[in-house]
Amino acid sequence: MPEQTLDISWGTILKVFIAIFVFYVIYLAREIALWFLFALAISILLDPAINVLRKIKIPRIIAILIVYLAIFGILGLLIYVTAPIFISEIRQFIQNLPNYFEQINPVLKQFGIDTVQNFDDFTGTITSNLQQSSQSIFKAIMIFFG
Repeated sequence: MPEQTLDISWGTILKVFIAIFVFYVIYLAREIALWFLFALAISILLDPAINVLRKIKIPRIIAILIVYLAIFGILGLLIYVTAPIFISEIRQFIQNLPNYFEQINPVLKQFGIDTVQNFDDFTGTITSNLQQSSQSIFKAIMIFFG
């Protein structure tokens, strides 16, 4: 039986190390790569709308601004319209909350958890944010995005 040898050239070894290095760099920059892919997806999705505006002789920069303002305006309008509904639902939930906690609190106190005070702070913050967002579209956008 003839003896078999494995012949690996220096070029192959170099290619393997380069591939490992490239994957390692991609692993280290995964968050940046994720944001890059997110930006690429947004640009691909918005490109048809921008092209339609370009066909009616609107400059590209202005078309981009129009598309983004339309998207943010629609999101702000949705928040502006739905925030009062959420506020009323949260108020109803808060009214029923003591009954829920009377049933759950003995079990949680056995574990040393006092939930009533922490949850009241949480619901108060949510209610105030929703009330602020329902006052105007611009406040809704600011609360939603920052």
